[in-house]
Amino acid sequence: MTIGIPPITGNEIRSFRKKNKLSQTEFAELVGVSMRAVQLWESGDRKVSSLAEKTIREVFLNYKKAGNDGAYIDNNGNRFTRTNEGGLVLEVPLLTVEAHARYLDDFGEAGAFHFEEKVPFVIDKIDKGNFLAFRISGDSMNGGRIDDTPDRATVLGKEMPMDLWMDGFGDSRFGWIIITRRNILFKDIVAFDRETATITCHSRNDSPEYCDFNLCLNDINKIFKVVKRTF
Repeated sequence: MTIGIPPITGNEIRSFRKKNKLSQTEFAELVGVSMRAVQLWESGDRKVSSLAEKTIREVFLNYKKAGNDGAYIDNNGNRFTRTNEGGLVLEVPLLTVEAHARYLDDFGEAGAFHFEEKVPFVIDKIDKGNFLAFRISGDSMNGGRIDDTPDRATVLGKEMPMDLWMDGFGDSRFGWIIITRRNILFKDIVAFDRETATITCHSRNDSPEYCDFNLCLNDINKIFKVVKRTF
């Protein structure tokens, strides 16, 4: 509990939640607790712990930073906004091919890179992950199927933390964005060799120029799982 500041009450939580059009489940996900805990706080049957209070105050602050009701800016700078119809829009920076080199030069320096453009995506819920948008160039991931992605589409990528890479990559409905020192790749990851820390990249287009190739994880800066697309 913060010294000199009264503890957060269940009434404050309920008032904040309703003002920002959050269900008890959504608020619980933001704080990292169960919906039952939120219910007990709001009913007055349980006090907010000092650990939970710290996170709740951070959530309050992130909504305040956004500047209007129903909007939220997370610690990664992603902005979530409620629409009048009750939907949720995530506004994220667009990393272009032209900005790739400058982005990598600032890699590791928090807040150093300035993104010139942001793009919106309609999503289901507030997610604490780190997101970037990418504009696709070429048809290597367009094999004509419903989950394939054509040239000039814009995709939303959720970063996969580096400490999880050695656990493997699993399936991805739309594919992966792989950022290396040389380029930005959009591929499926169809195999992973833990001994050599090497992934196999695959294109969905059957044209002969799009053959599989291997990449060592040591040559990769960031990996994003594609979770949304706009055309």
